[in-house]
Amino acid sequence: MFNIFECLSLLNLKYKFHGNINTTFTNFCSATNQKTNGITFLDGKRVKDMTLVNEGVCSVYILPLSMVTNFSNDVICAIFTEDPKITFCEIYDLCYKKKNRNYISKNSTIDDSSVVSPSSFIGNNVIIHEECVIEKGCQIGDNVVIYPNTKIGKNCVVESNTTIGSVGFGYYQSENGALKNFPHIGGVLIEDEVYIGSNVSIARGALSNTIIGRGSKIDNLVHISHNVKIGCNVMIVASAVICGSVVIGDDVWIGPNSIISDGVSIGNKAYISLGSTVIRDVQDSQKVTGYFATEHRNFIKLLKKNRGGI
Repeated sequence: MFNIFECLSLLNLKYKFHGNINTTFTNFCSATNQKTNGITFLDGKRVKDMTLVNEGVCSVYILPLSMVTNFSNDVICAIFTEDPKITFCEIYDLCYKKKNRNYISKNSTIDDSSVVSPSSFIGNNVIIHEECVIEKGCQIGDNVVIYPNTKIGKNCVVESNTTIGSVGFGYYQSENGALKNFPHIGGVLIEDEVYIGSNVSIARGALSNTIIGRGSKIDNLVHISHNVKIGCNVMIVASAVICGSVVIGDDVWIGPNSIISDGVSIGNKAYISLGSTVIRDVQDSQKVTGYFATEHRNFIKLLKKNRGGI
């Protein structure tokens, strides 16, 4: 059980409070599936449906600050903030902040030359090859394989069945026609606070490292090729493919099923729409869409033209 006013006093939030300061809650829930003694939030279109509040069963509601002047329900405990969703998340993190699970499964294999922080969690059937470093607070899920010369920074999460540091696909045709792979003697550097989902494949660099910057988040089923350099706070959504030697700036969004062709540079704060195929550089703050990806506004104009103005 949590006291809402005590929670708010521990967070650096700007808010207005309505109701009993002794109100408590035990559950976090959605506005459309409320639970008794719960806490929930409303934003966007749902704000217009005040029946979710007036006829709800939650103990605490987090609402947009713009509603405070017209709010007249004297029974409900309400918090008014600029961003109800973020406030909800911060209260959740405060109440259920994960403590590092200090555990290394006996079913996992760690090479003697690798260093794994004792404050990390290593799941079942994990294989960590030679010359790897896993820093404090990391959580490595079941069946993860980490190949040589991989460094994973502090407080990273790697979900189950992911492979980090495998040999990249750098095949070339020799004089006799045989296909040979270029040597891959680099490694992988993953900076602090990175999240990597399930079934992700990250190839090691050929002659330099593949790098994933601090705070970046990589969804399930993403493929990252050799020599890729990813900046900080980048989000790469499910099934995206990042080809070799791509350079991605900070604060970039790459939508699901997107493909970034080899050697392309993506500027800071760029936005790659879902399903896009990017074959040329993208500038800072530019939004691109389509196959082949072009400036989003131009893509929409062309689409309307081809559909007869629809």
